[in-house]
Amino acid sequence: MCNLNYQSDGPVEIVNLELGLKEVLILAQRRPVVLMCICKELCNCHRETIADALRESGIETEEFVIPEPPTMRTMNMFDALDEIEQQQGDVPALNGSRS
Repeated sequence: MCNLNYQSDGPVEIVNLELGLKEVLILAQRRPVVLMCICKELCNCHRETIADALRESGIETEEFVIPEPPTMRTMNMFDALDEIEQQQGDVPALNGSRS
């Protein structure tokens, strides 16, 4: 099931929604079904339209969100120790000196 307007700012319009729902309902009778796409926000995604239609058909739905990966940053060892001190309290000085 795809959104006819996925490349525009038009409203979500699912191609062959009824047929797609019928296929999902048949599959859901046998096992859990996972619908996936690459949209970051559910509110602008065709998944929400499909999930609404599935709920109206009596199928329970759940949205899984993958969190953004942490950003990497570099720092020297002494800056890292300073940051740890701020977060956790005193950290012994490396080799007795931090200069």
